Amino acid sequence: MLNKATIIGYVTKDPEIRNTNSGKSVSTFSIATNEYYKKDGERKQITEYHNIVIFSDFLVSFSKDYIKKGSKLYVEGKIKTRKYESGSTYKYITQIVLSGYESKLLLLNDKNTDKDINVIEEDKFDDDIPF
Repeated sequence: MLNKATIIGYVTKDPEIRNTNSGKSVSTFSIATNEYYKKDGERKQITEYHNIVIFSDFLVSFSKDYIKKGSKLYVEGKIKTRKYESGSTYKYITQIVLSGYESKLLLLNDKNTDKDINVIEEDKFDDDIPF
């Protein structure tokens, strides 16, 4: 089975860094993606907003130091849907979660350097693989 989302878009606000009750750092932010189409000869745009949650210590640290509102990102992660209670009704939120070696985050065309920065979490790999 495969559960993977891949998107490229722009960060809508600076990442929010917080700690869970167990002391693990978490980074959250959203990314906007655009889709264009023509209707009656006129160009139209649809914008979708994607909630990103990072649990990987390495990527949380990277998001704190390098990701800002307006950054263009390439993101690969798992799709997760959470249910929570709001008053007497249940609400759902869908997120793209980056939590380990299967996650990928690339900062594209950083405003300060004007070059791509590739960040992949590497501390999860086993160096003892015989090939």
